Amino acid sequence: MATETIKITKRKEVRGFALYDWAKSGFETSITAGVFPSWFAILFLSANGLNIEIANLEWDADTVMTLAITFGALIIAILSPSLGIIADRKPIKKKMLRFLTNLGLISVSLIAIAPYLPVSTKWAWALVFFVLATCANNLASVFYNSLIPHIGSEDEMNEISNFGFAVGYLGGCVLLVIHLIILMGSGYADWAFSLVMATTGIWWYGFAIFLFWWIPEPELENEMEDVGIIESSKIAFSEVWNTLKEYNNFRTLFLYILAYFLFIDGINSVQTVGAIYAVVVLGLGTVDLIIVVLALNLFAAPMAMLFSRMADRGTTKGVLQLVLVIGTLVIFLGLTFAPLEPETRDDYDIQFTSNDDGSYDVNVRSGIKEIAKDPGGDEQTWANNYVEILPLEQDSTSPDDVLKWKISEEVDGEDISFVKKVTDTSSISDFIQQLEDSRFSIYVSGGVVGDTTMVGTGNPSSLGDEPLDQIAITMRDLVWAPLGIAVGMQFLLLGLMFGSIQGASQGLARSLFGKMIPESRSAEFFGFFGFFGRVAAIIGPAMYTFFSLTVSSRAGILSIGFLILGGLLLLYRVDVDDAIRVAEEYEAGLNLQKNESE
Repeated sequence: MATETIKITKRKEVRGFALYDWAKSGFETSITAGVFPSWFAILFLSANGLNIEIANLEWDADTVMTLAITFGALIIAILSPSLGIIADRKPIKKKMLRFLTNLGLISVSLIAIAPYLPVSTKWAWALVFFVLATCANNLASVFYNSLIPHIGSEDEMNEISNFGFAVGYLGGCVLLVIHLIILMGSGYADWAFSLVMATTGIWWYGFAIFLFWWIPEPELENEMEDVGIIESSKIAFSEVWNTLKEYNNFRTLFLYILAYFLFIDGINSVQTVGAIYAVVVLGLGTVDLIIVVLALNLFAAPMAMLFSRMADRGTTKGVLQLVLVIGTLVIFLGLTFAPLEPETRDDYDIQFTSNDDGSYDVNVRSGIKEIAKDPGGDEQTWANNYVEILPLEQDSTSPDDVLKWKISEEVDGEDISFVKKVTDTSSISDFIQQLEDSRFSIYVSGGVVGDTTMVGTGNPSSLGDEPLDQIAITMRDLVWAPLGIAVGMQFLLLGLMFGSIQGASQGLARSLFGKMIPESRSAEFFGFFGFFGRVAAIIGPAMYTFFSLTVSSRAGILSIGFLILGGLLLLYRVDVDDAIRVAEEYEAGLNLQKNESE
């Protein structure tokens, strides 16, 4: 088997196919999961502060982004079936794949322009082109996957598919490491984020081109007449409807499809919203997120193999149920994430330290969040009102007259922490009260104000104001704080748990489905199966957005957990043996009809 795999991978068509996965996985791993969520949150906060008001609702960065992702998933779900029809019946696979690839790489490259736009439009520009790039990437996969039967025999399809997946996984991790080096080396400058986006476009095109060079356009025996998107959509959805009408003949199979619809949506939604939730709600930084994504991907592949071997020795359904139990547990444990409260002086954002002469030295920690750059916003208002007691300077990168934190100064050619001396201390107490609803924390040592600490209600470590916060507070008091486990490590630990089942859930679900369908109708049912997988991608992000807006972000995460749990409970009721029996009887009936007709 190993020798045959090596022979297959030596063919240039197979290598070209795998290199396309290497190319697009750079976007999926580095941008979608690793870099964009934290960068988008920075752009959003820089422009708007904690939230913006739309339709009398307060929208945070996570709800804005997940709503945009929902719209993107809706577009993908609507267009994918019709594009699948075109991919199967028209000799334009490479042409469409090239068009969508170009659309994706142009879109991700255009995101790089965001830092050089007015502050109020940076985040919107970046989000629009991120969603467009995501749609292009997902729709391109329809034509990319349709090439597999044309570059190998039926017996080779699994080997080719797995080889492409492995190469793509490696490519995504390699580019993510490169981007981590760029960002850390630049001190997370705007130009570095722009470079990350631009290099992703170059990476995407640079490796995708081998597919266009090495794989010829597949020939079709029964080419479909020219039809547009509308006509092909009618054909596609009529096929879905015809399959749905088979419900009475395959009740158990359709029960499984419903279970799959729920649990795969929950698992995919964790991948979709988990990163932005970690950044906005938990306060994770770009490096934290990248490390988690790398660890998760490194852990996912061997665990998928382990669960596959368990399924070979036991039952696929039983192992899939175990996987979903772990997935549900991860979601519920996600409610316990809790940034540790600041303890020492250096943990606080703004630090006032008293001097013997009654004055204060004030400085801010190097990791403090930016002041929102909206000239008329609340944060610029208090920055201007308290400019005499805060370490501030003009922001030369903004066309507006706005202030930013002054974090360091150069002394004898060396950058050191900037400390401002405050002699008029009368407004410090008032300033602390003004920032009680902010996302900043303040430390005051001695002097006329006395020993005082304040953590704003918008700070990630400030819990207790929203539903479900008590769960996180209890876990922080009993586990995280006593053990000194910071929120980055909390997210990493549960990220590894989720990584252990991420790949296995999809592989086992598909394998179990393949056992329960009639062999003669496998293409039809797998097309139906894929359609519901794409439709399911809409529900989770939409639920997260709704519950985050109306209750809290933790409630949004909990709703995704109930999707997986619902799928697990339905799966428990699926009688696999009965479904296999029905499929075998169906095939036997077809064979009997064939023999009688002969």
